[in-house]
Amino acid sequence: MVGSPRGPFEDLIETAEGIDIIPEHNSLSDLTQHLDREQQKAEDFGDAYNVHAQLRRVLGEAGVPDKYDILVCDPPATEGSHLYNAIYATRNLLLPIEPSAKGQAAVEGLEELATNFADQLNIDVGVLGAVPMGFKGTRDQEQMLDTIPYEVPEVIGDRTSLMEGCWRQQCSAFKYVRTHRDRRRDYEVETLAQFDRIARFIEAQGGIDAPNSPEPGALEEDEQEVTA
Repeated sequence: MVGSPRGPFEDLIETAEGIDIIPEHNSLSDLTQHLDREQQKAEDFGDAYNVHAQLRRVLGEAGVPDKYDILVCDPPATEGSHLYNAIYATRNLLLPIEPSAKGQAAVEGLEELATNFADQLNIDVGVLGAVPMGFKGTRDQEQMLDTIPYEVPEVIGDRTSLMEGCWRQQCSAFKYVRTHRDRRRDYEVETLAQFDRIARFIEAQGGIDAPNSPEPGALEEDEQEVTA
């Protein structure tokens, strides 16, 4: 992204559970400074340089849009080069929402930021939907759900134990439940089904009919064959 590659783009790709992933790197913490230096260098020579377009440029040069139907970027939701590059590259947002007044304010701030960013760069940015996370069924949370102005494909319950287990084992929720749980918990299996339905929702928004889609919540290895 800053003109200092150490090899071909393909070498960055890791594959886990049938999904191609580009892991984050510690040097991304200095992304803004690196991009600012590249911008100053370009301007010194009279060249145009859009600091927000560098992820999209790299992905395009690597042929990612030709190889993949869906690209998911998971940047920090705070204002900065990571978020702006992700928005510029994907042009769509799927908003995870903490079902609280604080979470609602954060989403509204992100929506305003994305709108202003789109207007500034004259691009279209859409919101595919919103996914409330950590829902506990309180009255206040129920009322908040009614105020979400976007399509809500699923509402995910409080799955702290599941998410912490996934992080600890460095695997997906599907593999964690299949491999690391000593017994199946019905509510976790239902959460896996919700994740599958969210994936189908994203595909539908992109007009994609993915082959070999698993049954929602399928856990057996032979049921997990997907095209990713």
